[in-house]
Amino acid sequence: MLVCPQCSLKNPLHHNFCQKCGFSLVCRWAVVVNHSKEDGETTTPQLNDGKLPPRIYLGARYQKIDLEVKELPARTTLVKVLDSLPNQSSPLQELMKQQPVDPNPDRLGQVPTSFPEWELWERGGVSQAARPYLALQPLLSEHVPQLYDAWHRNDQTVLILEAKDGDASLIDRCQELQNSPSQLSEWCSSTLKLWVYLEPWAVRSSLLESNNLFVHNNQQVYCQRLIPETPEQSLSLKDLVDFWWRILPDSKLRSSLIALTKTENSLTIDSLEQHLQQVNDHPDNDRTVDKTLIPVNVRYLEAAAATDVGQQRDHNEDFYSIETNCRIKQNPEGINSEYQGLYILCDGMGGHAAGEVASAMAIQKLQNYWEKNWQNILPSEEEIQQAILFTNQALFEINQDNAAAGNGRMGTTLVMVMVQGNQIAIAHVGDSRCYILEAHGNPVQITLDHEVGQREILRGVEPEIAYGRHDSYQLTQAIGPRDEDSIDPEIQFFSLREDTLILLASDGLTDQDLLEIHGEELLRPMVKKEISLSTGVNKLVEFGNNYNGHDNITAIAVLVSIDK
Repeated sequence: MLVCPQCSLKNPLHHNFCQKCGFSLVCRWAVVVNHSKEDGETTTPQLNDGKLPPRIYLGARYQKIDLEVKELPARTTLVKVLDSLPNQSSPLQELMKQQPVDPNPDRLGQVPTSFPEWELWERGGVSQAARPYLALQPLLSEHVPQLYDAWHRNDQTVLILEAKDGDASLIDRCQELQNSPSQLSEWCSSTLKLWVYLEPWAVRSSLLESNNLFVHNNQQVYCQRLIPETPEQSLSLKDLVDFWWRILPDSKLRSSLIALTKTENSLTIDSLEQHLQQVNDHPDNDRTVDKTLIPVNVRYLEAAAATDVGQQRDHNEDFYSIETNCRIKQNPEGINSEYQGLYILCDGMGGHAAGEVASAMAIQKLQNYWEKNWQNILPSEEEIQQAILFTNQALFEINQDNAAAGNGRMGTTLVMVMVQGNQIAIAHVGDSRCYILEAHGNPVQITLDHEVGQREILRGVEPEIAYGRHDSYQLTQAIGPRDEDSIDPEIQFFSLREDTLILLASDGLTDQDLLEIHGEELLRPMVKKEISLSTGVNKLVEFGNNYNGHDNITAIAVLVSIDK
């Protein structure tokens, strides 16, 4: 109940005004941090104000609300309180009037001591815990609560914060909108930006506690409080990505995040922003998109490929196909070019059971299928899945007819890119990969290998343990060995906004994180048109042979050039 400070009437918790006298009933959060002797503070209990358990002192202004006490880590308690003087400035607010914080967003990311107000806070004895709120709230009002009051009393620091009503927890909203990858990626992008802004103030822990993050009605992510990083913490972007993975529902976005954490040093703000933007641009994320409207802003579409047997194999089981079409339309209003492309790479398996036959046959089946079933609209996810299942069945029946078993069954991986204007679809089965490099981005691995090690990581096993297994690189999916119930193709859609290089690669090229380490130097010249695609893929294969060389190597480079 809310006891009115003016007339003492007990009001329901959801009321904003007293039912008897009309007094404004304003609730706040009191963050109470108890310091230990190790913090250099005394632990002498404070006088109790009669309304709270011992060791929590709020003075006469703030009244505890029944049942609204939450015990948090790091000796912190969150207490819901009623402000009995809601229209009266606190001593802290009076101090801040001497030099209000300039809300210029250009100040975001600056180190604390560069703030002109820092000297005032030093003179006024403003606690270190209060300063991030004072600096960031005017700049991030949608994401950081307002600080109304703060004091330090022997062994406790108390902060009085804004308490918003009607907000849902971020983790609950993620579960509710699990079929909206666009919204999920936007929330991840929001926390990524906040990560940058909170870093100078050492309060990034605020973004790693699921019970501290909420969503406004306007869909903005909001921190209930700012949580200081401890001296023992050494936070990195991997911690943020791991947090996303924990709170997101089972989805392609969640799965794709695993690939980003394989090499921690490769994580950058730009690469994460690009990855999330690509998810956000998935054509199927917006159900109102009319796929019959093919964009006409593609200047040209080109592709090149190269393959090599490698240094240790005696025959090449990789097979690829590139097909690029352009339809020119002319009328009195001008000339329009419509581009369409189909690019497929398969890495066969089966040894004496003819892996090269499997890879070539799979591509032939897909080409024949799309020749009959793909016109001028990018196929849907269901249509692409049907094409892959059709191809799998053709190879499976041959295995059945030959009574092949175990390692005697032929099969193949598959990675396929379909381009229609500036819309693309990427599908894969197995461990052949697809990477994307935009003109102003970093190389991003789009596909996630279908292999035992990766499967174990998705189940929560640490990568070192998952890939320590003897069967860690064994495929969990392939085209041909088993019937359609054993495969679940990964299918993704993207809208291209700028010149973009799409790379399809077999594992002979991608092993040992070759592209994660050297992708920028090998791929960027093709995007910038400093070298031709033909020269670029030949350089890739040559580099892969020297770097790996233990397997067949194949690369297909597709460049989509966008009109500005």
